[in-house]
Amino acid sequence: MMTTADERRDAENKNTGPRIFPGPWGAEAVLENMVRKAEERIDKATRGQPLPGGSGTAAGVGGSKKPRDPTARKQIQARMVELEKELAAERALRTGLEGEMAGLRESLSRGGGGGGGGDKAAGR
Repeated sequence: MMTTADERRDAENKNTGPRIFPGPWGAEAVLENMVRKAEERIDKATRGQPLPGGSGTAAGVGGSKKPRDPTARKQIQARMVELEKELAAERALRTGLEGEMAGLRESLSRGGGGGGGGDKAAGR
């Protein structure tokens, strides 16, 4: 005799997805099938896309690349050095200006006139 709870549980179990474990051939067969299907989906999704890092089977594709020009590399490195110098100069300027701004803010918060420039502007 089934109770109401047993009937409800039985109905809930019938309305769920198919059970995969243990499966007719065991858990290992089900897992192997899941892995195989996942590999097929991955292969389908990545078909025609370049391999990351250029390693592995991409060695055959490497022959179609242009040979590297050593002078171009040197030019790029020289440009990078120039840009690094410019950035360093801009950082130094910005640091100086930020320090000056901090000093002016501190002067204003203490009630100072910001270096006396306000008196000259007032005509004194």
